[in-house]
Amino acid sequence: YKEEIHYSVGGAEYLPSDIDLDYVTSLGEQCISNTPIKLSSTKKGTSFTITYEDNTYENSYIEVPLIYYKGYKAKDGNKSLPIGKSDNGLIRIEPADKNGSIYLYYGFTAVRTCGYIVSLLSAIIMICLITRKSTLPNRH
Repeated sequence: YKEEIHYSVGGAEYLPSDIDLDYVTSLGEQCISNTPIKLSSTKKGTSFTITYEDNTYENSYIEVPLIYYKGYKAKDGNKSLPIGKSDNGLIRIEPADKNGSIYLYYGFTAVRTCGYIVSLLSAIIMICLITRKSTLPNRH
């Protein structure tokens, strides 16, 4: 927490304790690697498309400027890639091949699915109650 920075509740996000906000801000939308592989990326919402080339290193990884939360998924073509948490609390992906394109997105979790179901049921119940009330005879 920094006293000189003020955040509004509408734009706030839960930040795990190992996040260095200055570091995340300095990355912008740029993915980085621990080895000198060629990277390019495009961001759309909380999804990234990352293209990499010349990955001839054994233990290379790509750090994506998104805070690590359970539920993110990565695919390189039809292959699912494991996602880890970097030392900075961001998403870390290990490329599978020498060249490739990774699609990173936030998938469904049990909590997210339950939230959608509860919201849908609540909306259906509200609609039923409103239509029922409007069809009841007026007793004045």
